[in-house]
Amino acid sequence: MQKENNPCEHPKVSEKLFGVLASNIPHSNVFVFDKDQKIIMFFGREMEKYGYNPNYFLEKNLSDLWDKDTSILLQPLFEHALRGRKSDSEFVFSGDHYMINAIPIRSHTGEVCAGMSVMTNISEEKGREEQLQLAKKAAEAANQTKTEFMANMSHEIRTPLNSIMGFAEQLGKTNLDPEQRKFRDLIEESSDHLLSIVNEILILLRIGAGNISLEAVPFNVRNLFTEVYNTFRIRSQKKGIKLDFNVSKSIPEVLLGDPVRIKQILINLVSNSLKFTQFGYVRCTVKAGGLSENRTELQISIKDTGVGIPKEEMEAIFDPFHQADTSITRKFGGSGLGLTIVKRLVELQNGRISVSSKVRKGTEFTVRIPFEVGRVADLPEEERIYSADKELLKDKKILVVDDDETNQILATTILTNWKLEFDVAGDGDEAMRYLEKVKFDVVLMDIHMPGISGLDLVKRIRGDEGNPNAKTRMIAVTANAIKSDIREYEEAGFQNYLIKPYREEALFNKICNVLRINAYHNNVCQNKEGRTKLSTERTIGQSYDLNELINLSKGDIHFYNKTLQSFVRTAEGVRSKIENHLKQEQWQEVGEQSHKLISSSRFLGMSEMANICIQIEDNTLKTSNYDVVPGLVTNLLEKIDVVVPQLKNEYISEKS
Repeated sequence: MQKENNPCEHPKVSEKLFGVLASNIPHSNVFVFDKDQKIIMFFGREMEKYGYNPNYFLEKNLSDLWDKDTSILLQPLFEHALRGRKSDSEFVFSGDHYMINAIPIRSHTGEVCAGMSVMTNISEEKGREEQLQLAKKAAEAANQTKTEFMANMSHEIRTPLNSIMGFAEQLGKTNLDPEQRKFRDLIEESSDHLLSIVNEILILLRIGAGNISLEAVPFNVRNLFTEVYNTFRIRSQKKGIKLDFNVSKSIPEVLLGDPVRIKQILINLVSNSLKFTQFGYVRCTVKAGGLSENRTELQISIKDTGVGIPKEEMEAIFDPFHQADTSITRKFGGSGLGLTIVKRLVELQNGRISVSSKVRKGTEFTVRIPFEVGRVADLPEEERIYSADKELLKDKKILVVDDDETNQILATTILTNWKLEFDVAGDGDEAMRYLEKVKFDVVLMDIHMPGISGLDLVKRIRGDEGNPNAKTRMIAVTANAIKSDIREYEEAGFQNYLIKPYREEALFNKICNVLRINAYHNNVCQNKEGRTKLSTERTIGQSYDLNELINLSKGDIHFYNKTLQSFVRTAEGVRSKIENHLKQEQWQEVGEQSHKLISSSRFLGMSEMANICIQIEDNTLKTSNYDVVPGLVTNLLEKIDVVVPQLKNEYISEKS
């Protein structure tokens, strides 16, 4: 049977076999050629549409079928087949695209005796492929357009916001009457609100455009939660809401992940809870769920005693721009994007989020995200926090490069008070003239400028070894916080970056860190570090918080101790007097004594104590609602009894 079916020796039998084969291959021709590359069999109807009869090809040499260029392309395929190798190629014939496969035909002894080629029309597939390529290019172009749009929009919005917020901050340092200060505060609050909305829209656009990239870097878990707590500490105190953060001892100190995205999730959830909570608490609880030795699941719960979410609204709360009803929007404000962003960021990290709520009882969001466990040794060096001591930058020389005139004025206003020398350039060309002549200690370079961009300028400076500022420390000042851009800044030669809009304190700290100022900047911070940061021994959000005092002390331990001692003496005196006044129902005196503790208890982070004092003051001096006062006083005295001994333990030896 093998001998009878050998196409090299029995062409008639083989012809039937190949004929059946060819008839089942759509849009194809099959031809067999001998060792001289002469066609001995030809099947298929594909060539008929060009006016060729199958018999036309018999006895013709392969080279006679094509034009010269096609013959040069295909000749190696036929030669490979006759040498026992398979090969294929694409070519164009009469405007159509074809795929041609050449394979050897062997005799029953295994020797190559002929070759066979299958020529298939792939024009449709090629057309679809080209359409896909065009669609891909169009999508890439659209994404690039979105990226450029977001960068431009970010710049156009953040740049004037930088001026508004910066000048509002500087205005606050001048002598204002009460009405002027109220207006300034409203400007600042409105700017903060606008900035938060801009940030939310930009994040959502980036997620939609696929421009959110996740990092896997080591980060300190407790430090991250401390930063978030400190972000909202003052706001919660002003609202009279107790803010508690409790991180379990079981959580590894270091995890591998994207701390920026984790922080965004936390900030959105805590901000949301504080917004919709009028009394009570917002509590963040963090636990670890075991996955394996090297993996863990962070379980974050944000629970509040706020307005709650109706059942019928639960399914839609993660939808963009959604809020429970129009009255919610009118009363609490917001863009309705925060929870949408949270959900998408959680899912990008292979996590999940759930929610439970009761109307007028409160809401609890639970986030679960898996992480690799990291090592303390791999933690990046953290930026130092410097007290605002202008002596640290005394005699330094700074160049500010910014094309926006109002931002130039703002920079001039800030730097004038810093006991240093500085120059301001309005564009890249002017900056180049400065940099070629004067040696600076640090350069603040705006990225988005007409003509020479900040990025091009720093590349030019770094590439010129003869430039006096070739190795000068440079900070990119930008409204665009996309990570790919930040990496580009670093690769170009920037040492750090500062996002617009920025506060004066942030600018000061950034310059000090870039210059690596090695100052014993704050004895109190160094001595009290373990007590002011979140640790396994302490739940942040306890009855007091000394961060404000530490920052104000600027290393002056005597001032730090004196302030604590003053509060302790006042609290002990108020305790004694208010108790006696209460017994004699001297309500006016009770209210006046409680007033003495309001501002100082707020300053030391005792929001609950401050709120009790305010309630006592209101009910005794404003509304004469004396029935509730005894219970409030009892609560106040209990808190004084707890906090006074604790604060005495916070004194620092002035010999240390």
